[in-house]
Amino acid sequence: MISIAPAQTVGWEYNNLTKQTKENMKNLNHFEVITNNSYAYNVSDKVNNYITVANTAQTVTVPTGATVAVFSPSVVFYADFTGGTAVVPSVNVTDGTGMCYSPISRYISGISTFSIISPSVGVITIEFYSL
Repeated sequence: MISIAPAQTVGWEYNNLTKQTKENMKNLNHFEVITNNSYAYNVSDKVNNYITVANTAQTVTVPTGATVAVFSPSVVFYADFTGGTAVVPSVNVTDGTGMCYSPISRYISGISTFSIISPSVGVITIEFYSL
């Protein structure tokens, strides 16, 4: 018989934050505390939609001043934030140069472009914030 320990939730509770931290969170331009235990981004500065063509990389130009990108894809995609061209992995990459798999968000300050690619047709929506 195998015994499995119950999963632990990793994260933070708004109620456990200090009063100063809560005030600091309220002062962020694009971060709104909705209730004691949840938050949401405010309306983004820019929104771009990229129609993916299977296995064809696209270059994303970061809007001037943007520091955060939030991704909402309809398909699996890969991204390269290092200045290279994104590729759909077809072999093991074990030297640290692999592609990012369907990132949710990224801090992109100082990056002027990055590359995205999908193995299928779809849409990748990217919201840009200047935080």
